[in-house]
Amino acid sequence: RAQLEAGRRTDPQTGLMSRDAWWELAEQQCDGAERHGYWLTVVVLGFRAEPDDVRRHEQWIAALGRTIRPSIRKADLVARWDDGWLVMALPHTTVDAVPQLMGRWQDAVTGVVPEGREALVAGLAALEDGQSLQDVLQRARQAALQARQQAGKGWLVAAPSGDRQPLQPPDPSRRLAEGG
Repeated sequence: RAQLEAGRRTDPQTGLMSRDAWWELAEQQCDGAERHGYWLTVVVLGFRAEPDDVRRHEQWIAALGRTIRPSIRKADLVARWDDGWLVMALPHTTVDAVPQLMGRWQDAVTGVVPEGREALVAGLAALEDGQSLQDVLQRARQAALQARQQAGKGWLVAAPSGDRQPLQPPDPSRRLAEGG
């Protein structure tokens, strides 16, 4: 039974979380970010161009999952999503920190897929105050699609902020002044 449960929580091709497992844990991350005021950035990662061969595309996604797994932190949530995308929830990570991470992921796929570093595209969005996981995921997904359409112009697109403000981490000096 434990093996069956583990199988449902893991994508067999990539070894990453399943979509359902990611959603459950990402909801908890959103709640924690709201409650404790830390940054949470959602990244949707995929390929600039989809190969014509579905089987080859599946191989690319599996290779991407295997190659980036060692470069992610323990607290990061990474799962295979749908139609050739991976999705990530990166706690304590600002939107500004993602380009450096993206560089590592690009290095990891060099030699694995034909286009190497140029193969990856990503969209990202920061959780904003009062926003649901569905909202931030939708913004990141739209940014990823925009990155894919900009072939040759950019591999990383940050979703614009909505009317809400990004969550701000608590000011540690204020906590000390308050006796916390």
